[in-house]
Amino acid sequence: MTDDLAWWLRYHHGVAVVSLTERDGSTELADDGLAKVIALERGRVVLELPPKVALPSWVLGKLILLHRRVQAARGTQFRLCCPEGPAREELRLTKLDRLIPTFETLDDAVRDF
Repeated sequence: MTDDLAWWLRYHHGVAVVSLTERDGSTELADDGLAKVIALERGRVVLELPPKVALPSWVLGKLILLHRRVQAARGTQFRLCCPEGPAREELRLTKLDRLIPTFETLDDAVRDF
């Protein structure tokens, strides 16, 4: 399943939510589109990760790259939404949950802005 993951954009209470989901043929964001969404939304972006999927290394690398880009763009921030499960455990093991604000629910992540 991890080879069939893609970014998908939607809005929740006026905040851009970019979800990592299985490819289903719907409109997907290219990887460079993810950085553009964060820049355009001026820091009001939540990245929603699937709880029951082990994250492939390219996703972990993308999170680190996005964090660096966001740090370089003053006034821009993003949050992670990731319930308990294999993905959350990988965030803990890599300490990305300390680097990027990570929340259990989407509502908690949106409220943090």
